[in-house]
Amino acid sequence: MTGDDARVAAVCQALAPLAWRSFTAEAVCRRAVVAMDLVQPSGPSPDAGHPSPDADQELLDVLVAFLAGHRWQSWTVTGLSRRLVSVVRAREEERMWFDIRLGWLLDEAG
Repeated sequence: MTGDDARVAAVCQALAPLAWRSFTAEAVCRRAVVAMDLVQPSGPSPDAGHPSPDADQELLDVLVAFLAGHRWQSWTVTGLSRRLVSVVRAREEERMWFDIRLGWLLDEAG
C-alpha cells in the first residue's frame, strides 16, 4: 500500500461512519487533515512527521478552496477521499519543487 493509498483509507475511515454530506466543507476537510496527519506519507515530504498547526491550517484552507469549486456532496466517500489526497499530494510536490528551485538559485548566487 502506498502512502497515498493509506491516506485515502484513513480519510475514508474517518468520514464513512458519519453523515459527512451534511457537514460544511471545512468540517469535512478538518477530519480529512487529522486523518492524513495520523498516516505517515511515503517518501520525503515537507509536512511528514510532525506538521505544524500553521501547516495544517494552510492545508485546510487549500482543501476547503478546492471543495468550494465542486459539488463534493454528490461524490462517494472514496471519491471524496481520493480527490482530497490528490490535492494534498499535488501541494506536497509543488512545495518540493519550490525547495529544489530555491536551492538551485542559492547555488548559482553563492
